[in-house]
Formats: sequence, structure tokens, C-alpha cells
Amino acid sequence: MIYLYIKTHNKTGLKYFGKTIREDVSTYKGSGRYWIRHLKVHGYDVSTEVVASFEEESQELKDFCKNFSEENNIVESEAWANLTPEDGVNGWPAGRPRGKLRVPRSQQYRLKMSMAKAGDQHPMWGKHHSEESKKKISEATKGKVLGPKTEEHKEKLSKAIKGRVWWTNGKTSTLANECPGEGFRKGRMYRGKPHYSD
Repeated sequence: MIYLYIKTHNKTGLKYFGKTIREDVSTYKGSGRYWIRHLKVHGYDVSTEVVASFEEESQELKDFCKNFSEENNIVESEAWANLTPEDGVNGWPAGRPRGKLRVPRSQQYRLKMSMAKAGDQHPMWGKHHSEESKKKISEATKGKVLGPKTEEHKEKLSKAIKGRVWWTNGKTSTLANECPGEGFRKGRMYRGKPHYSD
């Protein structure tokens, strides 16, 4: 049996839509990257509601997931923790390109992605490049201009940053219209570093 569920965090109100084959759906925490990070910060104080169940993977299951994801705007909405639409099938959503996403994404979506990889969630957290890797990186970037290439480019970057509000938790800094959560301080970027403000 395949169960589709909504989990709602009782303290923060954040919701997550997912699927599981476990019979005791309430004990299954979910697997979303942003959702799991949220649970680590705020604890597993969650209410679970089973919204549908299917005996097997089917087109009806996929259609239900697709319609639910679209109707509730679970990826773009700040009320939901989902980073991709639920498709009811394990793996990357069907028909979705595996390379770089070309569709424009909202500020909230980019913030969710940033926080999902922040701190100890980053794949390189606590790791270091080997001397061999450092040498390869060095050779690959020799002769390349890594910073702004022209005065016009520098001016564009400068204008893009001015006046923007940033938040930082000491491990990562991210652009946001609203505070992303506990443990973050407001600041502005000043010469490439967070400049804190009260």
C-alpha cells in the first residue's frame, strides 16, 4: 500500500507532502532535505494526516500527486517544505531534466534550497580537498578570470547587492525578504562579508 500524507509541524506550522509504504505513517519522518533540516532545528513535534492511499504505483497515483502539488503550490509556497513536486514514485520527478533547472525560481524557493545545504548539510561540511584535488583545481583555473571581467560587470554586481538585506547564522549568509528562522542575524554585505545590524 502506498500512502500519501501531509505532515504539519505543530510549533512552526510548516507543512510537508510526501509518500511512504510504511503502515505507521505517523512514525515516518519524511525524506525531504529542507523538511529534515527543519526537524533538526525545531524537533519532531508533528501532526500527520493521510490524504490518500493506493494499492500500487499507477497513473491515478501520479495524477493525484501532480494535482495536489500544483493546487497547493508546494514548491514555491513558503508554507510548504517541499523542494520538488511530489510524483508518487521514488527518484527524480518524471519528465524533469536532471541538469540545471532553467525555469525561473522565486526568492523563497532559492532561500529554501540555500538553507537545505547550509552548515553541516553541505556535502563538503567537515571535508577537505586532497592535495591532488587542489592541484587539479589549480590547473583547471590557470589563466581564467574568476572575478568580474569588465568595469560594466563590476558596476552591475555592485548595483545588484546595494540595499539588499542578508541573514547569517555564522556558517552561511543568504539573501531574504524575511528572516529565515531562529539562529539568524540580519546584516548587509559589505566588501564581500556580512555587516551585522541590530
